[in-house]
Amino acid sequence: MFNKLLTSYMVTICLLSLLIGSVYMVFYSHEVKSEYERSTAEAMSSMLSHADTLASNIDQLTLQLSLLPELSPMLSNPFQYSILQFGNVKEALRNQITTNSMLYSIYVYFKLNNKVLTTSEGLYPLDEFYDEAYVKRADAKQQEKRRSVRVLSSTVDRQNVEVITWGRPIPLTSSVPLGSLIVNVKRSVFFEVLYNYANVSSSDHVYVLDSSDFHVLSGPPLEDLSQSLRDLAVQNKLTGAAGLQRIELGGEEFFAGFMKGEQFDWTVVKLIPYHSYVEVLRAKLGEVIRIELVVLLIGFALAYLFSMRLSRPWKQVLASFTGGAQSARLADESTLVSEAIARLLKENEHIKGTLRQSEPIIRYRLLYDMLVDSLASPDVTEQQLANIGIAFPHRYFAALVVVADLRKYEFHEDYNRIKLLLFSLTEEALGKRLLAVGTILDHMHFGYVLNFEQGECGDDFEGELKQQLKEAADEVNAMAQTDFDLTLQFAFGRVYGSLTQVYSSYVDAKRAANWKALLHERDVVFFGDSVGTVRFDYPLELQKELIARIITIDRTQADEVLTDFFTRYVYNRNYPREQAQETIVMLMSSIIQHLYTQGYEMPSIPYSSKRVGECRNSSELERLLRECVHLLMDQLEQLQGKKHGNAYLKQATSFMEVAYHEIASVAEVATHVGISVSYLNSLFRTELGTSPLDYLTKVRIEQSKALLTDRGYRYSLQDICRQIGYNDVQSFIRFFKKHESMTPGEFRKRKECSL
Repeated sequence: MFNKLLTSYMVTICLLSLLIGSVYMVFYSHEVKSEYERSTAEAMSSMLSHADTLASNIDQLTLQLSLLPELSPMLSNPFQYSILQFGNVKEALRNQITTNSMLYSIYVYFKLNNKVLTTSEGLYPLDEFYDEAYVKRADAKQQEKRRSVRVLSSTVDRQNVEVITWGRPIPLTSSVPLGSLIVNVKRSVFFEVLYNYANVSSSDHVYVLDSSDFHVLSGPPLEDLSQSLRDLAVQNKLTGAAGLQRIELGGEEFFAGFMKGEQFDWTVVKLIPYHSYVEVLRAKLGEVIRIELVVLLIGFALAYLFSMRLSRPWKQVLASFTGGAQSARLADESTLVSEAIARLLKENEHIKGTLRQSEPIIRYRLLYDMLVDSLASPDVTEQQLANIGIAFPHRYFAALVVVADLRKYEFHEDYNRIKLLLFSLTEEALGKRLLAVGTILDHMHFGYVLNFEQGECGDDFEGELKQQLKEAADEVNAMAQTDFDLTLQFAFGRVYGSLTQVYSSYVDAKRAANWKALLHERDVVFFGDSVGTVRFDYPLELQKELIARIITIDRTQADEVLTDFFTRYVYNRNYPREQAQETIVMLMSSIIQHLYTQGYEMPSIPYSSKRVGECRNSSELERLLRECVHLLMDQLEQLQGKKHGNAYLKQATSFMEVAYHEIASVAEVATHVGISVSYLNSLFRTELGTSPLDYLTKVRIEQSKALLTDRGYRYSLQDICRQIGYNDVQSFIRFFKKHESMTPGEFRKRKECSL
């Protein structure tokens, strides 16, 4: 326990320390970036402010030049002035260039005579002037103050000079400009003055770029800066007046802070090497790691003390469990206590489960007693049902009996599960349409109490409710047919107005269910519909004709008579079912009695009135009658000397005892002997008192017993199955247990113990 506590405390401390340190570093990195953004913004703002100041000074210079006294009259009437007078103006302008190293050239455009006066070349017609294009552009925009960075090529010295050009319309006193004053400032000198004025050195990585194409106007040489900024602009990462972005230049990463100017179409960019940011974070990370190590050491000491203190009670608990034995030092305290708690919880769940299991048992028993009229007091039973959550809020009641033909699953290991599943499916389908609670009456019958409100209904179901009940029955039959290849029959009793009369409805439903031999395997029967509306007359003519066909051994005509009988009296729903079932019993009894009176000593046949009632549906009833009629004809053939039973029986038993492992069905034995299956069954029952299948099974079981006790080789159940003719082990085990009252494994163990 001490080790677990110490480990859990240390893991918690480590995780918390790591989490806090990580969060702190994230916030610190954000703070460093914010500081970089703030510092670059201040530097670039200062740079743009100084650029605005320089620009304002040059604007003042252009203003002073435009107010020269000689200039205004010349603009108004340039034609009356001589070359000498133009030269005087030129010298006045040239003096400004001489005294200011920032200026490169000044020229005046006289619009009236379309000439240009320059400080370097003199007076030129505009169409011969080397900077004609810019003068025309400036004249077209007289109302604007123009500043632009461009390359100027002089015709005098043939050199390209980068200049910043200021333009101003003149004279100021005229409402209509008569010309333009253009001042070209050396770009390199301008930015040199700007950098000195702003106290910026080349190591500060400050650049001025054209905002339109990000062409670098000033700053230390650096590759790919313009292209990187163009890429950021395409990605919409240079939106806004200022910001900070991470870029890569020449294989090295930088933080690029940018700010756009207001008076100039320029963008100032300040680069901060990314490695400096990384170095700051590394230094801070080292501090955080040192602090966390100290915290971990302190946490370890505290965790050790708390673990020692909290583990003492557990040691005492362990001592109480083990009595202070040596195992106390080896066992884990928490394991022992957890096992004890688990045992208590398991016992508690067992008790709760027992109570939950008892609730449906109580419910099923109460409903069973209600249906079979075994209630001590109906009022008490209704209160008991209410205590387990069953209440009947409606006025009318009826009983339902469901017959589930589960014979094919009688020896199946999932028999009970299938039965419970069919019961639940039926209750659920009924519950969708009305209140229905049920119980299992016996291994093939379910009973349900139905509660509903259907108005003035008398003693039978109304049309809409009857249709809903038929739909519920069809829904259950569809699922049972799909999942288990089974069908269910539904028999509803009459409707009554109180809970105490449910027994009467149950008796009605049970009577209707007893007529199952006359029903289709998926029929839904309402007791009120089972009373026929047509007068029933005994089929005497059909009886006489059937007797005649049996005596003449005319199997085809006998089958046709039976088909006619079933069509007219069984499948016709207009006749009362109870009388129809009694008629079938009377018909077969009359036929057998007539044969006896005619001198035919008939052996016993597999027919009785009980077997008629045991038939699950009309198809099974029809097969039974046809089998009986054909058996009578087979026996008549035997009595007439056309068959030799003892020889056939001996041949059949010999064949079974030799080829028991190859025989697939009784029909194969009948084919080998050369008689019908029904006659073979009659021979075995008459002479041996058993069926051919039971005789074959007995032969196979005797052979399997010899193989199970073979001391020379221990055969597996699969080997034995193959040798005696069974396809699967489950079938072998089922038949063995039926004959020997024990499984093959139990038989082998008992024989081995006796040896």
